[in-house]
Amino acid sequence: MRQRFAQLMERLPPGIDAATPGKGRDAGGRPPSGSRSREPLQPLPTKEEPTFIRIANANRPIPVRLDRHVLIRLESDAPDTYLTTHIHAKLTMASQPQGVLTLESRSDFHGGRARLTIKPTEATKEGIEGTLSVFLFTPDDKALTAEVGFRVEAPKDAATSGDREKTQVKAPEPIPVFRDEWQQFGWDEASVSEAREDLEGGKILVNADNRHLARLLRGGGYQERGVSRMRNNFVLYVAFYTWARHAAMRGRDVGVEGKDFEDYQAAELDRLAQTVIHSIAAGARLEDEE
Repeated sequence: MRQRFAQLMERLPPGIDAATPGKGRDAGGRPPSGSRSREPLQPLPTKEEPTFIRIANANRPIPVRLDRHVLIRLESDAPDTYLTTHIHAKLTMASQPQGVLTLESRSDFHGGRARLTIKPTEATKEGIEGTLSVFLFTPDDKALTAEVGFRVEAPKDAATSGDREKTQVKAPEPIPVFRDEWQQFGWDEASVSEAREDLEGGKILVNADNRHLARLLRGGGYQERGVSRMRNNFVLYVAFYTWARHAAMRGRDVGVEGKDFEDYQAAELDRLAQTVIHSIAAGARLEDEE
């Protein structure tokens, strides 16, 4: 769990996004420039039914590091929320050689753009080269495809060059807290999480029997493996956003204190729990439809 947390911190540093220029004369992508300013991408023209899909990543072949997820940026003329509003539409991928890459997550279309997150499988070895294929299936069984080469690369040493003795930041450790442990923390079913700092990188306690998660697991009809996966995802993502919020609020005066601050904090964390529950439930539905 701590390793997954560290990978999540690496994948989602605040305010950083890779450039996605278009290919050739295709519209879209960020305009070439020497500036690193974050100008918003302009929406692409869309239609009621998509006619193409393309991969917009600038680096070709796409580097796939063994220790990281990879963001695949897509462009299309598919309308906004196409996947959500067309239950038989599907966005997926495949790799050649088979079994080298696996799909981790996907987004819906917005402004003519969508994203896939992929990762190498446990059997993947450094140096493998192949082809990544992305498929957009429409409700009338039409298949739109795009391909790009990829190359599997070794993990990179996180130490700064020229300063190998520089202390590396340690990721905090997400710790699930179950019902029989509530008493020692003064928690109940409405409790969500708590961030604690220490010399080992910190700890984030997450209520693994939170009421929103318990309701989802009771009503979802999940088998044991599915329950474990959903609970682990809940702990991971609640921990990540709890720590991000903790870091953002460190030393800030929010204008309330005492019980008012405690009530404010509890309400914010409850909204966080509900948001994560909605996200992982939607992801599970997509997996079931595969």
